[in-house]
Amino acid sequence: MITEKNSPRSPARPLLFLAIVMVYAFLAGNPYLVSGDDGTYIALARSIRAGEYRAINLPTAPVQTQYPPLFPLLLSPLVGKTPADLGRLRLWVVFLSLLAVAVVAQAARRRDPELGNLAVIPFLLSPLFGYYSTSILTEPVFLVLVYAAIVWADRALENLEGAPIPWRLVLTLSAALWMRSYAWGIVLGVVASFFWRRRFRQGGLLLLLVLASITPWLFWQNAHGSSYLKNHILLRDIYDPHSPRITLGELLAERVPGNALRYAGRIVVDLLLPPFWTAVAPWTKFFPLKIVASLTLTAGVVVGFLRRWRRHGPTTEEWVVLGATSMLLLHPVFADRYLYPILPSLIGYGLLSFPSRRLRRNVVLILSGTMILGSTLFLSTGTTAADAAYFECVSWLGETAPDTASILARKPTAVWYYTGHAAQSYPYSADPALWPRADYVIRDTYVIGRDGPRLFVDPVVSDTTRWREVYRSKILPEVRVYRSLQ
Repeated sequence: MITEKNSPRSPARPLLFLAIVMVYAFLAGNPYLVSGDDGTYIALARSIRAGEYRAINLPTAPVQTQYPPLFPLLLSPLVGKTPADLGRLRLWVVFLSLLAVAVVAQAARRRDPELGNLAVIPFLLSPLFGYYSTSILTEPVFLVLVYAAIVWADRALENLEGAPIPWRLVLTLSAALWMRSYAWGIVLGVVASFFWRRRFRQGGLLLLLVLASITPWLFWQNAHGSSYLKNHILLRDIYDPHSPRITLGELLAERVPGNALRYAGRIVVDLLLPPFWTAVAPWTKFFPLKIVASLTLTAGVVVGFLRRWRRHGPTTEEWVVLGATSMLLLHPVFADRYLYPILPSLIGYGLLSFPSRRLRRNVVLILSGTMILGSTLFLSTGTTAADAAYFECVSWLGETAPDTASILARKPTAVWYYTGHAAQSYPYSADPALWPRADYVIRDTYVIGRDGPRLFVDPVVSDTTRWREVYRSKILPEVRVYRSLQ
């Protein structure tokens, strides 16, 4: 009898073909602009090529202590000195992201043997898969590590002999921590699955080895006066480094329930049905409908999760999902991208909320069609006016500003990547005394958490003794460049 283990044809091969078609569509049809963390990773990769680990995109090029170095290290062999390296960097991430197909499929067959690989199709057709798999971000590679850890942990737990050290699992979890601090939730979830199965020796040894592997990075942070807990998790306002820290009581009583409400009532629908609800902001009249839709989808995921737990007992996947979501409830920022590394599980649990195999198959067909429509809409949207106007100003600075100019902007890595000028975010403060010295500032129209341009930039640049408008976007006149007169 031919089994999955000895079959000459991989059961995930059709899924891999589907994944390749999706990433090709997004490579060809999605205009990609470096504008956020992707620029930071490229800067760090260039720094590694130069033998350092510094944020060379910032004015003072400080030592980097926030971003673990594994992902920039993976980029460093292909990174260049100009924006011409963008294509090969994207292709490299595409190759790494396609490694997820096999482990995601294995996890799906374990989660729902009746549905099998069909449960993976909506994930591969999601515009989020196409977008992140072709972006220079940690999300697609981190997803590979998450599901490799899930699959290999379950295999280790099924090993009746109980090998003392599952080395593949140790390396996978260590790599996850060297890529993202968020991986602590993944590590604790895997260890919890060992403890639940009464494999205390294996679980404890696994935790100790993973902790030992990440120790050099922790020492690096400590040596440079950085603490992820104090300077990130406990920061009240992540966009204002000078904001006071919250207490443990405030973390549990305010942030955790607040983040839970945001994810359940806003983010889940953006994650599971992109991009149909993405543009529905809290101040629009359709936002109550978005809340209802998101809560309904959240309830479906929870029902499927509990049904899987009750029928078969918790597997590593359930513990990992609990660990990952627990970390996100503690995090000072919320976004759909943070849930993306467990998106296949959330889709799978949503499908499990439907009791019969036939009904789940029908839902897969409907959801897959919805995802195709969503991907089509995503690819046809093009660059927003806000982005087009912003990059118009970036281009003007690249042609006009002196080489030594420093710039304040909401998306500073875009300024650095496309112009070579050092740039940093303007502070969330209307007090000019708290603003760092800079030669230019881009007054944008981005609303990230708060309307920063209106609340913080306008009051500062309105002082004509200190700032003078030197360029105004032809696309959106609200987007402008101001030059310092001091």
